[in-house]
Amino acid sequence: MSGEGLSLEPARSRRRPVAGSRLTALRDGSRRLLVAAAFWTAVLLPGVYVPLLAVAGVDATAALLAVHALALVVGHDYRQR
Repeated sequence: MSGEGLSLEPARSRRRPVAGSRLTALRDGSRRLLVAAAFWTAVLLPGVYVPLLAVAGVDATAALLAVHALALVVGHDYRQR
């Protein structure tokens, strides 16, 4: 019988402080929101390329490509629950 899982510390000392858990929940929720927004931005941006190219020209389209690349990188971990 090994001592894994057994601890001499009281259980309450292993708990996170309430403020810390709230901050962690806020951080995790904000990250999920950012990743979801980036994912959907990356999905929808290709529909803007042709009209933007016709109206604003190559420079604006190149800037949009950079935004799209960033959205792809940030949103690649998105998984809908």
